[in-house]
Amino acid sequence: MKKAFQNSVLFLLAIIILGISVGMIVNGFQKEGFTSSPIINQVYNPIARKVRNYTNDKIESFTNTTRVFLKRFRLM
Repeated sequence: MKKAFQNSVLFLLAIIILGISVGMIVNGFQKEGFTSSPIINQVYNPIARKVRNYTNDKIESFTNTTRVFLKRFRLM
Protein backbone atom coordinates (compact mmCIF):
# COMPACT_ATOMS: atom_id res chain seq x y z
CA MET A 1 0.00 0.00 0.00
CA LYS A 2 2.78 2.40 0.96
CA LYS A 3 4.77 1.49 -2.15
CA ALA A 4 1.77 2.15 -4.43
CA PHE A 5 1.22 5.53 -2.77
CA GLN A 6 4.89 6.44 -3.21
CA ASN A 7 4.76 5.42 -6.87
CA SER A 8 1.66 7.51 -7.52
CA VAL A 9 3.17 10.54 -5.77
CA LEU A 10 6.39 10.19 -7.75
CA PHE A 11 4.38 9.86 -10.96
CA LEU A 12 2.42 13.04 -10.18
CA LEU A 13 5.63 14.85 -9.33
CA ALA A 14 7.18 13.76 -12.64
CA ILE A 15 4.10 14.97 -14.55
CA ILE A 16 4.25 18.35 -12.80
CA ILE A 17 7.96 18.75 -13.53
CA LEU A 18 7.41 17.72 -17.15
CA GLY A 19 4.58 20.25 -17.51
CA ILE A 20 6.67 23.05 -16.04
CA SER A 21 9.59 22.15 -18.31
CA VAL A 22 7.45 22.13 -21.44
CA GLY A 23 5.90 25.45 -20.40
CA MET A 24 9.32 27.01 -19.92
CA ILE A 25 10.51 25.73 -23.29
CA VAL A 26 7.43 27.01 -25.13
CA ASN A 27 7.65 30.33 -23.30
CA GLY A 28 11.32 30.62 -24.31
CA PHE A 29 10.48 29.89 -27.94
CA GLN A 30 7.76 32.51 -27.89
CA LYS A 31 10.12 35.12 -26.44
CA GLU A 32 12.73 34.29 -29.07
CA GLY A 33 10.20 34.79 -31.83
CA PHE A 34 10.04 31.21 -33.07
CA THR A 35 6.26 31.22 -32.66
CA SER A 36 5.71 34.41 -34.60
CA SER A 37 3.53 32.51 -37.06
CA PRO A 38 -0.04 33.86 -36.93
CA ILE A 39 -1.51 30.36 -36.99
CA ILE A 40 0.58 29.21 -34.03
CA ASN A 41 -0.24 32.39 -32.10
CA GLN A 42 -3.96 31.97 -32.80
CA VAL A 43 -3.84 28.45 -31.41
CA TYR A 44 -1.23 28.79 -28.66
CA ASN A 45 -2.10 32.11 -27.01
CA PRO A 46 -5.73 31.30 -26.07
CA ILE A 47 -4.72 27.87 -24.75
CA ALA A 48 -1.83 29.34 -22.76
CA ARG A 49 -4.11 32.05 -21.37
CA LYS A 50 -6.73 29.46 -20.29
CA VAL A 51 -4.07 27.27 -18.66
CA ARG A 52 -2.54 30.27 -16.88
CA ASN A 53 -5.94 31.44 -15.58
CA TYR A 54 -6.93 27.92 -14.51
CA THR A 55 -3.63 27.43 -12.68
CA ASN A 56 -3.91 30.80 -10.93
CA ASP A 57 -7.50 30.01 -9.87
CA LYS A 58 -6.48 26.62 -8.47
CA ILE A 59 -3.52 28.10 -6.57
CA GLU A 60 -5.71 30.87 -5.18
CA SER A 61 -8.41 28.38 -4.18
CA PHE A 62 -5.87 26.14 -2.44
CA THR A 63 -4.35 29.13 -0.64
CA ASN A 64 -7.76 30.31 0.56
CA THR A 65 -8.74 26.81 1.70
CA THR A 66 -5.46 26.39 3.56
CA ARG A 67 -5.81 29.80 5.19
CA VAL A 68 -9.36 29.01 6.38
CA PHE A 69 -8.23 25.62 7.69
CA LEU A 70 -5.31 27.13 9.61
CA LYS A 71 -7.45 29.92 11.06
CA ARG A 72 -10.18 27.49 12.07
CA PHE A 73 -7.75 25.39 14.06
CA ARG A 74 -5.86 28.47 15.31
CA LEU A 75 -2.61 27.46 13.68
CA MET A 76 -2.16 30.80 11.98
